[in-house]
Amino acid sequence: VLVMFLGSWALAPREESAPSKELAPAPAPSVRPPNAAAAPAPSVRPPSATAEPIVPAVPHDKFAAYEVKMRREGCSPTAIAAFKYNYGVLVSGANLMIGESAIAPVQSLPTLDELDPAEDAALLAQTVMLKLNGGLGTGMGLDKAKSLLVVKGRSSFLDLIAQQLQAMRERFGTSLAFMLMNSFSTSADTLEHLSKYAFLPAAADLEFVQNKA
Repeated sequence: VLVMFLGSWALAPREESAPSKELAPAPAPSVRPPNAAAAPAPSVRPPSATAEPIVPAVPHDKFAAYEVKMRREGCSPTAIAAFKYNYGVLVSGANLMIGESAIAPVQSLPTLDELDPAEDAALLAQTVMLKLNGGLGTGMGLDKAKSLLVVKGRSSFLDLIAQQLQAMRERFGTSLAFMLMNSFSTSADTLEHLSKYAFLPAAADLEFVQNKA
């Protein structure tokens, strides 16, 4: 969707930029001898923990048209503000890449055999089964949610999910919560299809819809 909104901006004529300066060659990477001890992995914090908010290098002179379209589509003020910030980052030219020098390979990870999980049905009372259901099946010739594709007998993916939920509730004797992350393209078809399952919650408690932005 970001591409859709920025399409007209990308095709707009640009001002000629100043000639780029010749960059000095990067220093050769240091090579650790095979028997040398590995240096401790650097502590890398996410950009949000250290970086100041990026101030766009150019004003948002072209954003007004995008904002009008987003308001017309019913996008929330929060979504518009977030998109405006991302647009500003895009046109600022800021380099958000994490360089190789700032990262290090993981030295060790626990294996499945080392874990000792214990079944605790009480934890399911604090759990929500969340399924992503925002994509259309246009690539498969569908004009509706791809989860409505019939895959076994007369059951679609959505039917199998509902049956799985019911089986888990019966097995563990708890009312495991369930929600779908729908999109504006899949919400109506999905809710209509699942309305036949009486054990599922009402529509307001069954889904939350992704923002169009």
